[in-house]
Amino acid sequence: MATTLVGITLDLLLRLVPGLPETLHFTIPVLAVAAIAPFLVAGARRFIDHVPGFEPGLTRPRTALPHFLTGLAIGVGVIIAADAVCVALGVAAWHLNLPADRLIPFVLGPLLAQAVPEELWYRGYLFRNLSAALPPWTAFALTTLAFGAIHLISNSDATGIGEKLLYMVQAAAFGALLLACRIIGKNLWLPIGAHAGHNMAMQTFITYTPGLYTVLLLTETTIMIITAGLLLFNRRAPALTKSIPF
Repeated sequence: MATTLVGITLDLLLRLVPGLPETLHFTIPVLAVAAIAPFLVAGARRFIDHVPGFEPGLTRPRTALPHFLTGLAIGVGVIIAADAVCVALGVAAWHLNLPADRLIPFVLGPLLAQAVPEELWYRGYLFRNLSAALPPWTAFALTTLAFGAIHLISNSDATGIGEKLLYMVQAAAFGALLLACRIIGKNLWLPIGAHAGHNMAMQTFITYTPGLYTVLLLTETTIMIITAGLLLFNRRAPALTKSIPF
């Protein structure tokens, strides 16, 4: 994706700067990725789709922070719930893996380099375009599958084709949860928070038994599907056909 290329290019250029602190070496590219993503999405909407005035879904400043914090709690919560199940099953043990010397990358990476651009492209641009041309649940399914498919080439602890495919299924379940957040929040702040919280919490609170990564993936997939269902089919949740405010 274009935002990823921007980050990689900046990273390579910054390596040419002698004496640049490691914190800035990381922070500058992720800030640039997050800053440029809304403009790239708006540009795609304007010059590829020929639709002027595209709103990417980052408005509503009065509700942005509450939605973001709620999403953060959802993202962290589903991981802690999955961790608790894995500990109860005996495939993991509680262990805080918080990198005290790398707190800035630990927070900014999931938020700015992953959550913001990916939500703008998937739950923003892609879902908006598919929803305009296809039935709502078809758009939901295709957006979710696309998000899962891209994770087939992501870095993970998965080994072997079977585990890599399961990791892709887990990512699709995560995509369904994020899209459920997008629908009930009617903007992107809720899924951005959930995305960041999930990625920060992954394997932060537990250490799983080697060789049992499959159980961890299955548990996380199940928890996220259940949570997405609870959000979507809550009586107060808006109908899917009325979920696209921009």
